Amino acid sequence: LPMSNSGWQAAFFGPRNLFKPGEFIELHVLLRDRNLAAIPDVPLVARVVNPEGNAIQTLKVTTAHLGQGVFRFTIPAYMPTGTYQVELYGAAKELLTTHSLHIEVF
Repeated sequence: LPMSNSGWQAAFFGPRNLFKPGEFIELHVLLRDRNLAAIPDVPLVARVVNPEGNAIQTLKVTTAHLGQGVFRFTIPAYMPTGTYQVELYGAAKELLTTHSLHIEVF
C-alpha cells in the first residue's frame, strides 16, 4: 500500500466491487502507520464520487482501537450506472486512498 505524506497507510475492503443501483454497501477501512501499527481515534471522511466526477455523499467515521472503521451507504437507484470512486481523507484533509465500485444493472 502506498504511504501518505502523514506516514499512514489506508486500505478499503468490502464483500465485492459490483453492486446494483439502490443496494446497501458496506466498506471497511484499515489505517496503519509506518510500522504497520493500528492508528485508533482518527476521524476519517469518505467522499462517494459518481461517474461524472460529482461528490454525491460524504461519510464520516472515527477509527476504533484496531485502526478500523466502517462506511455504510447506498447509491440511490436513480443515479447513473458506471464506476464510482470512494475517496478517503484523513484529519488533515489529505487523500489517503481511493476505492472503485461498479454500479450496474444485472
